[in-house]
Amino acid sequence: IWSVLFYVTDADLDMSTGECLEGRCYEPKHGKPACFFIYCGICLVVERAIGKKAPFQWMAKNIPLPIRSTLVVMTALPLAHWYTGDWIVGGYFEDHLMGLFKIAYTEA
Repeated sequence: IWSVLFYVTDADLDMSTGECLEGRCYEPKHGKPACFFIYCGICLVVERAIGKKAPFQWMAKNIPLPIRSTLVVMTALPLAHWYTGDWIVGGYFEDHLMGLFKIAYTEA
């Protein structure tokens, strides 16, 4: 499936050398996504071990759901670049930028 998602076309290659233009060809890095999911699994195991303690039960009952959801998502943020970083550098999400706002810094 990766060869289809990151298929190299003529537009991605330098016509004179036949090599990939900088930032246009994705080369998969193995291991980073696995490490990210192992980290998430460890977070789940820790949550299972300490989730029944009084402070966490208090938070579950008294903190609003949007804030609790944000706290859960924030546990994965420190290592999220292991999962999506190579895709961003490889330009995988560039096709979707046409439909989204993009703020870009340009020097005057």
